[in-house]
Amino acid sequence: MHQQIGRWMTNVVGMFDLPLATSTFHPDFFAELKDGRVLLVENKGEHLIEHEQQKKNIGGRWEEKSGGKSPFLWAVKKDEHGRDVHRQLQDKLAQS
Repeated sequence: MHQQIGRWMTNVVGMFDLPLATSTFHPDFFAELKDGRVLLVENKGEHLIEHEQQKKNIGGRWEEKSGGKSPFLWAVKKDEHGRDVHRQLQDKLAQS
């Protein structure tokens, strides 16, 4: 729960994807923000972080090319700054 999120849903395969070099990537969640933007969220377990960097890069590129209309959150249990997922979300929405 976050005050800026109006509603959210789980992304299902085939609903929305981003291109990768040899396949596609389906972000885990969409959240419609109260200001009309759409947040994409990919949740990763620590054991997958190193092997999934291409997805993180594509999500970051998506965010950049959206001109601020679609932030992308690469959520992990604890990030390199020690932040939990809730704090990662708070910080992402505060900066975008």
